Amino acid sequence: MTINTAGPSTSGTRLFRWAEPLQHKTLRYSAWFYFPRSYSVPAWWIIFQWKSKRRNGQNDPFYVVNVGNREDGSMYLYLYDWQNRVSHLQKHTDLPVGRWFQLEAEYSCAADETGSVAVWQDGVLLFEISGTRTRYTDGDCQWSVNNYSDKVIPSPAVIYVDDASIRTVADR
Repeated sequence: MTINTAGPSTSGTRLFRWAEPLQHKTLRYSAWFYFPRSYSVPAWWIIFQWKSKRRNGQNDPFYVVNVGNREDGSMYLYLYDWQNRVSHLQKHTDLPVGRWFQLEAEYSCAADETGSVAVWQDGVLLFEISGTRTRYTDGDCQWSVNNYSDKVIPSPAVIYVDDASIRTVADR
């Protein structure tokens, strides 16, 4: 997945799935990523997200897995609650450069505070949020793997994604 963020607008590639979340409240999502080099991220860089589309066509993110930079420049993943504008940070796991890693999440789609999201990197739990709304009341759930940002340095930014999958878990 290649994006060019040298210009004034956003750039993105996305692979969306929406059929499975219509059939199951809780699903396990997974993809393998490879970052061939280190990048600088001045603002936001989405690689994994869940959106909800309302009947009127409004389509917005709910939870987003972003890439950020630590003070020493190393990259890491953080979870962003787009609806409440809250970043959930973690300090213990950096994003590897030059080797494949697995990003896995369990997402329970709910229009009320019974939703949840948990995210693992290479089997290490990074985030676990429960008692949250994960879709619009009159909306669906959609999942995507992304390379999407308004500024990544250097540009173009290239990442590789393989073996994306969705599997069922016991609906809660």
